[in-house]
Amino acid sequence: MLTLGIDTSNYATSLAVFDTDAGEVVCDCKKFLPVRPGQLGLRQSDALFHHTAALPAMLAELAG
Repeated sequence: MLTLGIDTSNYATSLAVFDTDAGEVVCDCKKFLPVRPGQLGLRQSDALFHHTAALPAMLAELAG
């Protein structure tokens, strides 16, 4: 069975597909958010905006 994992933080959006039968990651991708040097990540509302904007293209990349 294939399982999609989504990880969002104040620094990055990450996706991975895990094959539970084979016990391995089939594919993954990560996009870093535009955090300025010296900052400790983005505010939650800013991070949500960037995650929402990035997810469709990242899902298409995993599907392709």
